[in-house]
Amino acid sequence: RQRQMCIRDRKIDNARTPLQKLSCLGKSMHIITQGLMKFSTRKESPGADDMLPMFLYVFIMAAPIMMHSNMNYIAAFRIPGVSMDETSYCFTQANTAIQYLTKFSHEQAMLR
Repeated sequence: RQRQMCIRDRKIDNARTPLQKLSCLGKSMHIITQGLMKFSTRKESPGADDMLPMFLYVFIMAAPIMMHSNMNYIAAFRIPGVSMDETSYCFTQANTAIQYLTKFSHEQAMLR
């Protein structure tokens, strides 16, 4: 499963439209959700507190080369007003993970 997530997140670089890029994020999020539900002792679906650490791990392992560009492209050119609750959630989670990793990397560099 981990290998599938990493491959999907790298495919985001080859996707051409904002919707295709969001679809890549959504597929990865779906795999993460299924994995968390499979190993969880709780009955309810995993929440943001469960998802974010896994999304961070996937980004670290996948190391998508153009992730900042992809996220800026999605933000600039996705169609406003179109109901995309799940994909908007994926986009928000991805942005949060990227911002955290960027800040963490910068702080680590400052400590050296």
